[in-house]
Amino acid sequence: MEIKTGYIYHIKDEFFDKINDKGLMINHENGRARPTYFTIKDKDILWFIPLSSKVDKYQVIIDKKN
Repeated sequence: MEIKTGYIYHIKDEFFDKINDKGLMINHENGRARPTYFTIKDKDILWFIPLSSKVDKYQVIIDKKN
């Protein structure tokens, strides 16, 4: 599969099973569907950025860090 910048992706359960890293976003948290990721490329790094509709929740976190 060719992964392109500027697209939205869902990561398969098998990835999370293989990596098993507690620092990663949980794929099926509390029975919810897997998160959606937006991709951007910075030099040679392809970033997968999780998307969320919980703007208020994350705005509080951002405000605390500023």
